[in-house]
This record gives sequence, C-alpha cells and structure tokens, in this order.
Amino acid sequence: MNILQFIPHSYASGATRHVVVLARELQKRGHRVTVLHPSSKQTGAWLPSQLKSFEIGELECPMRGAAGLKTLLTMAKWTRQHQINVIHTHATRAASFGFVIGALSRRPVIASAH
Repeated sequence: MNILQFIPHSYASGATRHVVVLARELQKRGHRVTVLHPSSKQTGAWLPSQLKSFEIGELECPMRGAAGLKTLLTMAKWTRQHQINVIHTHATRAASFGFVIGALSRRPVIASAH
C-alpha cells in the first residue's frame, strides 16, 4: 500500500515523533510511506533529519498563503501520479489540506487528532 502521511510542522513534538514511529512500522510491514510536511526552513529540521535517517520518503511543501493553495493542486496531482492509496493526516491544518487533496485526487483520508 502507498501511504501519504501529512503533518503541519517539522519540529520535535509528540505528533512528529508518532509520525516517524508509524512510518517506520508501516515500512517494516512492506508499505511505501511518504511524509509531507512544511519546509524545515520555516519550522526547524528535526523531522526531515529523522525521516532521512530511517530512509522514509519525504516532501516539503508550503502550507500558508498563496503557496499553500498551490500545494493543494500540486499534491493532488502528485498523489494520483504516485498511486497513493490513502492519505493520513495529523493535526487540524493537515486535516484541512488532506481532505481537499483527497477530494481532488479521489483518495480516502484518515485524520488523527493529536
């Protein structure tokens, strides 16, 4: 299964730690996981460094302003091209983005509140 995990920040927190552990465990079970998060230049580099150390795919995209709107369209296209089966969001901003991306790409979305 191809899974897109989506979190609205990349600094160290309980939610980002959860995303890393979940992605690692899903990979161990044979799933392909990619984590979408905002640019680490905006919020710190903890999450990208963790993902790279465990060889978990990652994408950095802006989530605010006009650039955030472009992210919606870009990620809907990316989701279809990479045959993502499910979008799993973490926190409110990611859920908002995820539901739009899911609707545009016709993919199911799971939202987790942290």
